[in-house]
Amino acid sequence: MTTMNIDQLRAILSYLKVPNYYYNLGEKGPRDQRICMEKNARGWEVFGCERGVHCSPVFFDNKTDACLALLKEALHMEW
Repeated sequence: MTTMNIDQLRAILSYLKVPNYYYNLGEKGPRDQRICMEKNARGWEVFGCERGVHCSPVFFDNKTDACLALLKEALHMEW
């Protein structure tokens, strides 16, 4: 099975010219109006963030599935 980590996801997003202000990959800093991914007690969470509220959170058991979900969401955003 192929795996993906956050550095690989960041490289793919950069290659595809997705502006970095459209996503947050668990870093400190702004998350509002972005698609976000972070590790928490429930696993890997991918969610939109608006006014500090997690919108439409989806949880994954592994990092690869979360990375692929964020990539899919990022590709469907209008930028």
